[in-house]
Order: sequence, then C-alpha cells, then structure tokens
Amino acid sequence: MSKVFGIGMFKTGTTSLGRAFDILGYKTFHGPWNDTTKLFKDNWYKQPEEWEKYYKNIQELISKYGAFQDYPFMWVFKECDKWYPDAKFVLTVRDPIKVADSDANMWNTPTAELKRNGTYQKFIDRYNNHYKMVQNYFKNKDNLLEIRITEGEGWEKLCPFLGVEIPKIPFPHANKGRYK
Repeated sequence: MSKVFGIGMFKTGTTSLGRAFDILGYKTFHGPWNDTTKLFKDNWYKQPEEWEKYYKNIQELISKYGAFQDYPFMWVFKECDKWYPDAKFVLTVRDPIKVADSDANMWNTPTAELKRNGTYQKFIDRYNNHYKMVQNYFKNKDNLLEIRITEGEGWEKLCPFLGVEIPKIPFPHANKGRYK
C-alpha cells in the first residue's frame, strides 16, 4: 500500500476518513500532531513557511504510518507529495457555511457571536482558500480524490481510488451529530 494522506480542512469528515483508513487495514495516524516546541502563531495559515523547521520531525512521523488524517497534513500536502511521489491524497469537502457552523458548535460559541467578531468569515475563508490551494496544486495530477463524506459518499468512492476491496460494513461516521 502506498501512503495516503487525508488533507481536508477541519470539520469536513476527517475523523471519519481516519476511521475508514483503519478499517481498510492502514496503520493510521489520527492527528493532530504538534511538536512540543512549536508555538502555533497563525491559526489561519497565512504563514506556511512556519512549517519548514518541522519537516524532519514530520517526515519521521510519516515513516511510522501508512495513512494520515488531520493536522498538519492539510498544511504540508505539497511537501508530502514531493517526499512520497507514489502517495495518494484524499480531500474531504463540505459546504463552507456548514464548516463554519460546525466550528462554532465545536467551540460552543453562538454563530452570531462569531459573525460579530469576524471569526465566522475567517472559518469560511480558511476553508475556501485551502480548497482552492489543493485544487490548484493537484490540477494536473491523478493522485487526489475529492470526497463528500458528510453528504454520504464513502466506500464506493474511496476504495477504487485506493485499489482496495469495499468492506461489507457501513462507512464510519465519527462525530456525526456531535457537531453540525
């Protein structure tokens, strides 16, 4: 099996994807990963170069697993593609408004409050910017799958992409109902 990276933004079905990797037999890293020396300066990913000093640690982590979901892989997918040219990438996608609503629920903050302080739009923009960045990077490649887990896509789309048999159990839905 080649390495497979879940590179979807937060609140798009990444935890469900990680559980699916487990079921398919991958040794899966369920993020988030955070180097204990890293002070996360930019939650909105305006300074991607901050990751460069952690590449060695991230590569060491990658060497121990076959599949990955969550942080930091959505931020370092270009590097992962260069380090592992046979790797596959899965972009979980969701309506940006629902992403922002789910973030609001997770932080237990009313959407109106987030709209007043500008954070709600930042969640939407972060999602949209990430989506565009991934699409632009992979536009001439064949190692990206886009999947809408929150809308019911699952095994029938994921398994052919990975070249594995479809399990005879339902696709996992972690956090369903927990966050909108």
